[in-house]
Amino acid sequence: MNLSRKEKDAIFSFLKKVEVSLENFVSKHYIVLMVLIFLISFFVKFLVFDLSNILGADYGAYLKWADVLRGLDVVGKGLRYPPLYPILLNAFLICLDEITALKACAAFVYSIIVIPYFLLAKKMFGGGIFPVIVSLLIAFNAQYSEMIAWGGNANILGLAFLTAFLIFWTDSLKGATNKKKFLAAFLASLAVGSHYLLAAYLVLFFFIFFFFAFLLLRKNKGFREIMKTVLAIGLLSSVLSVPYIFSYKWLLNSAIFHETSFSLADQNPLYLLINLQAINLFSIALLALEIFGILIMILEGDKLLGLTLASLFISGCLPIFFTLHPARWVYFWPIPLSLGLPAFIRKMLSKLRKFRLAKLAFIAGITVLISAYVTCSIYHMYDTISYYGVLSPQVVFALEYLKRYTEPDSIIATSGPYRGGGEGVGHNYGWWIEGYADRKSVSTSYLRFLIYYDEREIAEKANILFSGTDVLLNDFVMIAETFPAGLGNPEIGINIGDFYEKLLFFADNRTIITYGQNTNVTLSEIKSKISLTAEGKSINLTYSLGDSTAIEKSMCILGDSNIEVSFRINQDVNITKIFIPIFKSDFVSIDCWYVNDDKNISLDAATSIGAHVHFSIVLDYDGEVKTEMGKEFVNFNFERPRKTIRFKFILPKLVSANSNVVKYFNAYDLIEQLEIDYFMININRRREFEWFSRDRNHFLKTNFNSDDIAIFKVIKP
Repeated sequence: MNLSRKEKDAIFSFLKKVEVSLENFVSKHYIVLMVLIFLISFFVKFLVFDLSNILGADYGAYLKWADVLRGLDVVGKGLRYPPLYPILLNAFLICLDEITALKACAAFVYSIIVIPYFLLAKKMFGGGIFPVIVSLLIAFNAQYSEMIAWGGNANILGLAFLTAFLIFWTDSLKGATNKKKFLAAFLASLAVGSHYLLAAYLVLFFFIFFFFAFLLLRKNKGFREIMKTVLAIGLLSSVLSVPYIFSYKWLLNSAIFHETSFSLADQNPLYLLINLQAINLFSIALLALEIFGILIMILEGDKLLGLTLASLFISGCLPIFFTLHPARWVYFWPIPLSLGLPAFIRKMLSKLRKFRLAKLAFIAGITVLISAYVTCSIYHMYDTISYYGVLSPQVVFALEYLKRYTEPDSIIATSGPYRGGGEGVGHNYGWWIEGYADRKSVSTSYLRFLIYYDEREIAEKANILFSGTDVLLNDFVMIAETFPAGLGNPEIGINIGDFYEKLLFFADNRTIITYGQNTNVTLSEIKSKISLTAEGKSINLTYSLGDSTAIEKSMCILGDSNIEVSFRINQDVNITKIFIPIFKSDFVSIDCWYVNDDKNISLDAATSIGAHVHFSIVLDYDGEVKTEMGKEFVNFNFERPRKTIRFKFILPKLVSANSNVVKYFNAYDLIEQLEIDYFMININRRREFEWFSRDRNHFLKTNFNSDDIAIFKVIKP
């Protein structure tokens, strides 16, 4: 349809009136809009929690810290966490049950940040529609949709205080009253009292801002006053943070100061950034526009404001390259970046003021982009809550059982849910055991998730305990046997920094020997007369047919940190065939393999945390063997097997100088040493469940009934 110039002018005049009316309405009723966005955010987040009916592991830890403030300290170490979020959670616990309080408190802190952020945007951009835009981007930010799922609640509370700090910080840099400088310092101290990372982030921010201000503004009028203001607020906020020092004193002798270095940082920070940012195309588009907006501010707008946002962004970038948790710092980006978007929009509108159709198309495009981003963020929130959640109704049922039927001083050991990577380790249940069931926990874990050395010492022992009944390890490799279980014997693991990732295993219940007149038995069937001894660097087992030893199995870690598994066959019992399959462990993927010949296989595997390992399996055997690749990964068939079958696993050389020190551990000694009373096991962890179910000399299955969880009581001597 062709419109006349007069008709077009009328349409654009109408749209201009709508734009002006909308801006006037927002400016006049900004408090109502601000509260409305907060309420929408709160109810949407609470509803998503309620629909998913599940919570992440960190929520259990928050309950533990809230309990400590109320006088219930099951671990006995006091409050080793900044106190402000546990205090807030206790306020919700006054009138709500624990699960509802956790959901409501989480929805509250992920929504309350809207209030200071709206006011900050209003101060920066003079009202209008921009505060509404950035408030929506913060309320439904994709990174925070991820954070709420795993439970970074104390962190987001600190970011809310940080945002409020920026309101008074911007005034202070322009010569505000001492009252506003004090408020800036006070709010910065509240951020310090919320989370450790906020303290580190603020220290970095002050140093980086000071550096850039000196570099770019030293010739400007008022430079000295700006530097004095920065130093005064920094020092005063340090003084006001003194009340929180009791929770920070524990850090002085923790892993956080000893393990933050370039050598220990994650080697794939770029991959992590791409993974977190590329949630959808809308995230990538907004990220680019926001960064461009900050550059516009520095070059053409308010330099002090632009330097503040740039310093905040850089403070969230630098730690990525020298800390154990690079992904954590990405969650600091939305605060400065979202404020860059209005600067970009305002710049583009000024460029397009003479091109009315282009301006209208630009406004429509930005509206669609933001609407799609917010919608995708809500969906992403539901998706990630389901992914990170561990507190299913069955887990709650198990925790209630522990709380009701075990002694208050009981110690509960757990290896966690049946999942890959960090979402499948024991602390995912363990923190709930301590926070909800109010019992002390011994849990497996990636050590990077634990700050304190005493926690790490317990987790290291738990990692070994759940690896098998008899374990050999050095700094790099592990081999474990689990008696009387038939699955996973022996199991071969590799140290990926701070956790032994299981790669491959044999299985007694799938290893078949044929003897006599074509009689088939598995090694599990003749394992009842097994004798198990550890001699130096090896674990030796025997399997008997009648009164005769049919097979002797030996496992050892060699001097070069490779692993050897040998089967010695007794020909007196007329063994005619032996079928030995090797399986990949759960959540390990075999990317590719190369069968050089029937006795030499090279393979590339990816562990459950995504670490890639290339190694070889070499068969040392004098006779003939038929090798088949199958769903078990690889099968070895031996006809008329000779005396010794020796498998050698040649693993990559990534070890330190003391890697040849081989240590032996017995699970029952560790159980006694750690004073464990009960085990809480996910039934889908088949090897562990089989071990505890069949070992009736050491464990008694309780009368707790569940499809997913089993609880075993330790039989004390």
